[in-house]
Amino acid sequence: MKPQFIRRAGFGLTLSLLLLVALFGSGCMAVIVDFPFQRGIRVTTTLNLVSNPTAPNVPIPNVPNFGDMASLRDDLPGTRTGTENHVQGTTNQFGHSTYPNAITKADWALHVGPSVSPPCLMNTFVEVVPAAGAIFEYFCNI
Repeated sequence: MKPQFIRRAGFGLTLSLLLLVALFGSGCMAVIVDFPFQRGIRVTTTLNLVSNPTAPNVPIPNVPNFGDMASLRDDLPGTRTGTENHVQGTTNQFGHSTYPNAITKADWALHVGPSVSPPCLMNTFVEVVPAAGAIFEYFCNI
């Protein structure tokens, strides 16, 4: 009886290994797409190498950010969009947090950071968000 069990266990192990090789060796991969900014508020976080100014900026993921609308601005052109007067999140693998439902044509106070790796302090923005939306850029200079 024991030899028969060993043969079946060996067959199962061989089949499992073949499936793993087929899965990882097939060239399959997931493609993650970051959608273009269209409206509301977007936070971008990037690493800037001061020692090498020609190096491209590198996105910093997992940076916390939050903000509140301070006041509406009816003196700005365009149509107001959005319904959210508070935003909160962390940046994705592209270094972006996008809040398409943030109220536009308004003054906002937005806090970005601190980033853990690399370690950079929090930055506070107090800016006008026009009808078309706004991108807040957080640079970590090392």
